[in-house]
Amino acid sequence: MHTVVRRLSAGAHTSAPRLSLVRGGPSAPDTAAHECIVLSPSPQLTSFIEAAARIGLGEAEAVCLGLERALLLRDVQLLGFDVESARKLLVAAAAAARPSRPLSGAEAAGVRELSARRPVVPVDTAQGLIVSISQRILSRARDTVPETALHAAGVEEMLAWELAARLEGRPMGEWGLKALALRKARRRAA
Repeated sequence: MHTVVRRLSAGAHTSAPRLSLVRGGPSAPDTAAHECIVLSPSPQLTSFIEAAARIGLGEAEAVCLGLERALLLRDVQLLGFDVESARKLLVAAAAAARPSRPLSGAEAAGVRELSARRPVVPVDTAQGLIVSISQRILSRARDTVPETALHAAGVEEMLAWELAARLEGRPMGEWGLKALALRKARRRAA
């Protein structure tokens, strides 16, 4: 089995630095459910991984959730929302989240596991980091994601958003856009 590795690295120096997914090996069909990405060493990556470890997230799960959070915020911006206002609404929506339907045993166990995290020892990121990321996330993140996607300040938020999404049985992006649409509809009705 051939493993494709993609490199997540800093983009060109512009007024808004971006992180880009760049193919790190020979071209291969993207048929696997996961691919590996290589994250370059940086103080930002170290801070992100350390913050995630403090709340019990391993590096692969933290990177996946960080990318999902960044993609949701990118979608929010593309849809014309004020990103900071939308982010605050999503924080409030996550705090108020309750199951919208009965959860299966596996879903309930996943929610319990995610919400009952204990600190873990962070991995050493001095040489960078290689993590496996699902195709569902990579297919949307291939172009670019904000450099702050893996920023320590967003760790608690991304965990809360993921928990809220799991309570609804949805991916984080779908949950977030639905929550914003509902808030917008309520404001129009008021």
